[in-house]
Amino acid sequence: MEMTTTNLPGNSTGLGQEALWKQFRQLRYEETAGPREALSRLRELCRRWLRPEMHSKEQIVELLVLEQFLTILPEELRARLREQQPESGEQAVTVLEDLERERQPLWEQCGSRGSRPSGTCQSLKKRRVRNSRVCPV
Repeated sequence: MEMTTTNLPGNSTGLGQEALWKQFRQLRYEETAGPREALSRLRELCRRWLRPEMHSKEQIVELLVLEQFLTILPEELRARLREQQPESGEQAVTVLEDLERERQPLWEQCGSRGSRPSGTCQSLKKRRVRNSRVCPV
């Protein structure tokens, strides 16, 4: 499974965060000489990816949560989100909410939770009251 990960600053390995993530996630037991080497290599790859000497616990937790969030998304949303390269879970949610709004007709956005009615929404609601065909509910 391909994944975009947060770009934590301070990567001096020459590999991007996604490449480091892939190396960590795609290590196969069969590629190692046994359990001790497999565990050792996983530790090394994880440290190269997460860089605990450079990043706070909060940054690392955010990276892991973002990775899992991307994993649980449907493939279509994951692909769209990958294009935007969010650097945090909050950025990912904002991008997804924006995508959701783009897919909704304008009059449906007026009733979305957490949004303040704009002049356009108020106008559409008035038209809906006058003409149920404009904005059927």
